[in-house]
Amino acid sequence: MIAGDIYVRKANIRKKIKRYFPVSTMLAGCILLLNASARSQTYNNVNNLSGTTMVAGVGVTVTQAGLVSSFSCSGVSQPYLEGQDIGTSTNGVGSYTWSFSSPVSAIRLHIESIDAGDDITISVNGVPYTITAANINPLLSGSTCLGSTGTAVALAGNLVNSGGGTNSATVDIMPGYGINSITVQSLGGGSGVINDFMFAPNHAPSFTNGSIQ
Repeated sequence: MIAGDIYVRKANIRKKIKRYFPVSTMLAGCILLLNASARSQTYNNVNNLSGTTMVAGVGVTVTQAGLVSSFSCSGVSQPYLEGQDIGTSTNGVGSYTWSFSSPVSAIRLHIESIDAGDDITISVNGVPYTITAANINPLLSGSTCLGSTGTAVALAGNLVNSGGGTNSATVDIMPGYGINSITVQSLGGGSGVINDFMFAPNHAPSFTNGSIQ
């Protein structure tokens, strides 16, 4: 290779860098905007145990299956109990499903009373959703209803007790595509779990053909 060829190749490389640099810059900007959107989500609380109610302009329909109940706690809104009929103290599989009149972008759950043996599954748009450590944060101070000895963990895609005592967790579901419905189910191995339910309207672009996490 002669010196002239080297200079020509370097010039071509510089041209390619200049051509692709604006694209990479725009992609980085889009990622930053999406991250900022995630941090600035405004969540709306849902309290109805059945039927449809309008929340933030979205119709939210709640349905029940199996062993479920309602739960009240002074100062803390945790109306949903999955996995137990509180009237008869019967434990077993139970779930609540929230369906939306228009897709929403994010769900936040504050879940408590996760005992040894409790196994919680989540489905988005009728498809099992894999819970990972990235979805889980500790429950904020002052938001616990029954008290907690630790934060629940992800195991095999579900939310489970970390190994002792009564656990709790804040679970955030933000899959990157529109959420039409979400189901929280207790498999009935413990004494049932309680949670609130919050959602963020879909102000950001959704990817309806995105893959389930």
